[in-house]
Amino acid sequence: MKIWTASALSFLLVSGFACAEKPTEQSVKEFLEVSKGKETFQQIEKQLDTVLDNFNREADSGKSADLQKQKAVEKFKAKVLSIRNEAMNWDKLESMFIGIYQDSLSQEEIDGLIQFYRSPVGQASLTKMPQIMLKTNQQIQVTLLPMMDKIKLARQDLKEEFEKIDKKKK
Repeated sequence: MKIWTASALSFLLVSGFACAEKPTEQSVKEFLEVSKGKETFQQIEKQLDTVLDNFNREADSGKSADLQKQKAVEKFKAKVLSIRNEAMNWDKLESMFIGIYQDSLSQEEIDGLIQFYRSPVGQASLTKMPQIMLKTNQQIQVTLLPMMDKIKLARQDLKEEFEKIDKKKK
């Protein structure tokens, strides 16, 4: 009886580990491909470029008539893009993602995700997700602005309270 129990326990442990097999690099790359990881990264790059352009416009404050300042802004933009491209390029990120997915998911889970993203529903979710994320971010900002105003007021109240405490100590 003990041998049967030990054998059954060993089988369960081994089969449990077999189900949690680490995904292969190739399968994670396949997942990144079907889930449009590179395309998503490229969209993020474009968004960062837009943010940088807006920042440059704000820094210039519409005074681009000054040619030296305009050249300085363009030089700054080129420098920031160079820094970004060195730190964030798809080859580096893909390698990082592979490690993260291999550490976080099993082969069975990666296979399931690949199957899902190849399905019509998975493809639809990939197509619609950028719009969903944009709307989500917009709604979060709408929610956060009043909250931030209240936090600023609370911080001002705290500052005033500290001033009162300091006056009492004198």
